[in-house]
Amino acid sequence: MEEQKLKRIIAASVSTAVMLLVIFLVIMVYQMILLSKGRNEVNDLNEEIARLERLKSDTENQIEIWQTDWKIDERARELGYLYDYTK
Repeated sequence: MEEQKLKRIIAASVSTAVMLLVIFLVIMVYQMILLSKGRNEVNDLNEEIARLERLKSDTENQIEIWQTDWKIDERARELGYLYDYTK
């Protein structure tokens, strides 16, 4: 009887250990998937930040050009405004 009881305890312990191992393995795989997804999101956001910084730089350059006197005069002529040089 004692030997059979010991075998049951060992079988229960082994099955519990295997179940815990499987659970931990599933949790680990799930965490790895989440980390991979998070890295991809960070990379996408970094690319978007770089694109927006380039767009900002281009826009600042265009603003500087449009604020120059010759560009203002050119646009005024396009709109039909005339500058009176006699004054």
